[in-house]
Amino acid sequence: METCPPAPKRPQTLVATLALVGATAIWGSTFLVTKQSLPEMSPASFLVWRFGLAAIALLVARPRKLVTLTRAELRRGLLLGVFLSSGFLLQTIGLLDTDAGCRAFSPGPLSS
Repeated sequence: METCPPAPKRPQTLVATLALVGATAIWGSTFLVTKQSLPEMSPASFLVWRFGLAAIALLVARPRKLVTLTRAELRRGLLLGVFLSSGFLLQTIGLLDTDAGCRAFSPGPLSS
């Protein structure tokens, strides 16, 4: 006779669900913040501020991590950063002519 795995404990399920809902709310709100910021600054300037502040926060939180990176890791990270920043730039430019609510449902940088 096969036994079923035990059901997850309810508090763990609740915490996971609340974390998922919270992450979704934060993710969705970024489209509104971006859309409202674009009349004040260019898409590139907005992204420099957005990710520059995030980079500073990460450096403050883990300052030794940057020193331990190898040349290969830095090279790969820079290459991936070029692709990621291109995608974010295209997506942010797309918000200039698109409603933030519609854009939130098509997050891919090349989707229309």
